[in-house]
This record gives sequence, C-alpha cells and structure tokens, in this order.
Amino acid sequence: MQIKEKIKDHRLMLCFIAFSYVIKIFTFDFIGKLKKKIAIIN
Repeated sequence: MQIKEKIKDHRLMLCFIAFSYVIKIFTFDFIGKLKKKIAIIN
C-alpha cells in the first residue's frame, strides 16, 4: 500500500515539474513574440 502511495506521489511530482516546465516555455515564447512586436512598432 505504501509503495503505491509513493509511486503516486512521484507521478504527481513529475506531472507538476513537466507542467511548470511547459508553462515556462510558453511564457518565454509569448514574451519573445511580444518583444518582436514591440520592436516592430518602435
């Protein structure tokens, strides 16, 4: 029972890390596009 719980926690942790990583990539991409647009406007 406890081993299953540990595996579940590990999966949750991995999901959380992957999720935050994806969000980070998206924000960097979004900021990069915004900067390009701002540069074009200026």
